[in-house]
Amino acid sequence: MKRIPVLPLLLTLLLALTACGSTAEEPAPAEDPKTAETQTKDQTEPPADPAEDPSLARLRTEIETTGNLVGAAFLGGLSEGGQEAYDELIAEYYLDAWPFLADLDWEQAAVASGMEVYCVVPRDRDSAVTVTEWIMDEGNDFRGEAGRVLYESDAGDPVLLMGNVSDILPNLRVTVTAPDGQTLSWSPCLSLRDGTLDRSAVEGVYDFSVYPDLPPEGIPDYSGDWAAVDVADGSGEPCTCCLGLVKDGAVDFFYYREPGVILERFTGTARDNPDEGAVTLDLYLTGGTLLEEGAQAYATIGSYRMELADEDTLYLTHLDGDPLLFGLEGKTVTFTRAMG
Repeated sequence: MKRIPVLPLLLTLLLALTACGSTAEEPAPAEDPKTAETQTKDQTEPPADPAEDPSLARLRTEIETTGNLVGAAFLGGLSEGGQEAYDELIAEYYLDAWPFLADLDWEQAAVASGMEVYCVVPRDRDSAVTVTEWIMDEGNDFRGEAGRVLYESDAGDPVLLMGNVSDILPNLRVTVTAPDGQTLSWSPCLSLRDGTLDRSAVEGVYDFSVYPDLPPEGIPDYSGDWAAVDVADGSGEPCTCCLGLVKDGAVDFFYYREPGVILERFTGTARDNPDEGAVTLDLYLTGGTLLEEGAQAYATIGSYRMELADEDTLYLTHLDGDPLLFGLEGKTVTFTRAMG
């Protein structure tokens, strides 16, 4: 029997097995660091905030393009707060211009003593906003200092404010800090000159208030400062009544018995009621010695007929609702144009 050499056969088999096993798998491609970073970011970041109400986004754009840091509006006066009262307040003039106001929650409002209602909107969505009481009294020589915090947020949301018992001593302070570090501190109040938003002491505030237009044949013809002397109120004591009418509808009314000592001062708006042939004066108490001495603030809404006897004489006749002064229900008061 012929022998087969074992050693050469083993070597041949070994080489064949080595050749078959030498085919290595191709290495997996290296992971793109940017792709990995994106995947990690997508897994950890929350979804983006939903789009803002278009009117709010438009307002923020207007604030920015006008070079301001915040927007503010005087919405009107309320004797009492609450969602229902607020909804009624903005229904007549504001919802067409700024629909986002309907979405604001009164529960988030910063409320102090007083009847004036404002809305403040930061330019940037991620601005920090703080609202505090603003205390001005003999204790700080009327220089003003912050009191308790009424509202605080870093989301840049619009905020409602209600306060200002006095027309000369505002009691709210708003501080807004933008992401770039710009800061603005301001106490919203109304101008004693024309009843509009007062921005004379601050830069960076955009006024988005809606000042109601009055009919061409109405208040614009009567604009100016008027005075009526020796007007007897419900107590029978004579007083002097002063009425300021502005073409944009702002109204300022006050009365006194002694010159320089204003008993009560009201600010507000006038609007036309063409179906009734009348003008409605929507006023609220904002100042005067009676208020400063502890009298309760209140609002008045009355309907009047205005007539010009000549360019310097105005007849104001009470028709319905609250009179300018108690005791003047249904009566006509004669005003003359104030000079100077």
